[in-house]
Amino acid sequence: MKRFLPVLVLWFMLCSAVNVACAEPPGIPPSAPNQSTAFLPSVYTGFLSTRTELPVTHQPNTTATWNVSWHAYFARDVINTASAHFLWPCFALTSTNVEQGPGANCSLTWAIEYPQGTVTPCSGGSPVTVTNGTITTLSCSGSVKIPNGALFWIGSLQTNTAGIVTSGINTGYFSSAYETNQYGTGAAPSLTTRSAVPAASAYLYGVAAIVGPTTKPSLGLVGDSRMTSILSSQTDASLDVGEVAQMIGPKFAYARVSVASSLCAQYLTNHTQRDIILQYASHIVDAYGINDLPSYTSAQVAACRSSLAALYPGKVIIGTTLYPVTTSTDGWVTTTNQTVKSTATQVPAFNALVRAGITGESNYFDLSDGLDPYRLGVWPVALNPAATSGTSVCNTDGTHAAQTCENMVRDRRIGIDLPKITRN
Repeated sequence: MKRFLPVLVLWFMLCSAVNVACAEPPGIPPSAPNQSTAFLPSVYTGFLSTRTELPVTHQPNTTATWNVSWHAYFARDVINTASAHFLWPCFALTSTNVEQGPGANCSLTWAIEYPQGTVTPCSGGSPVTVTNGTITTLSCSGSVKIPNGALFWIGSLQTNTAGIVTSGINTGYFSSAYETNQYGTGAAPSLTTRSAVPAASAYLYGVAAIVGPTTKPSLGLVGDSRMTSILSSQTDASLDVGEVAQMIGPKFAYARVSVASSLCAQYLTNHTQRDIILQYASHIVDAYGINDLPSYTSAQVAACRSSLAALYPGKVIIGTTLYPVTTSTDGWVTTTNQTVKSTATQVPAFNALVRAGITGESNYFDLSDGLDPYRLGVWPVALNPAATSGTSVCNTDGTHAAQTCENMVRDRRIGIDLPKITRN
């Protein structure tokens, strides 16, 4: 009220100066709680956490018929078990993009650890069935409320007579400081506490998505090994890996549904279970292309990405450019001794199509310019992208970015401003 007193005084002074009767003074704006909510984003069911993913391996029953995992996540909105739902998978994505069940139903006992050291059972006292080859949506029988930004864990005991499905492909994805895992055959142990389980291995298993009421954007991450982040490992407290996840994870919830070696063309005929997850995304990031280009033209791959976007009407689709694929005679410590692989010669032409705008994609992450801002077509050998010699800071295989390069791309954030990822 005090800040409007000068306005009122000036009003009456002007009225007196012109010798007229004063009408009603200017209205005082209402306080914030009474302001219109017409321009606030609507509530919808979206993702609520980071670091959810799909299994990408099926371990035979001679290797493992049970698995105990404690998987770490960060909340990106309030997660209340009274309204949240948890999507559990009983299938694995194959390298040809098939959503393949293990051959028998998965039996699941699960719990939430929050705050740290407090475990709340979620299975209602007995195992629940996750149907073979599908996503099963479950609610937690216990009462937990996790605040936005909090680190929490979900523990699971998965058993399957046909062998378990697991999320691991890159051990660097898992944090030995936060996550634990154990597997085997024979009698399965009980799901008790995180401290009772050894450090995590590549056989970690977790929830495919956590969904519930939110007004915030939530992103589904689609793609191949680059989106999955083959060479990456955690280097910061967010626990996110991969250029895209590292860019969006500190602010937005996401669900990763990518798998190594896969093609966009394969996705178009194998996406039924992933559709169940992606229905909750407000935005989808499509990083497909590098595995398609050896067999298709850049225009055909762009058309495939357009067809993928058309699978999800009403979603905001964000594309990505592709960074190079090279060979090296000196272990990628110089730029001059790198040669673009014959299978990747179409990358510049494809990137030009992405930047010009692929039908159905609203914007793009320019991962290529983030890595190679001078568009030299080779991997950088130092944090200074103009350097011609240095060390193999980016990769050891010519195809996948190592953590240093992922951080480089994340920090440059070329191609799209995160504030533009909004819901109207």
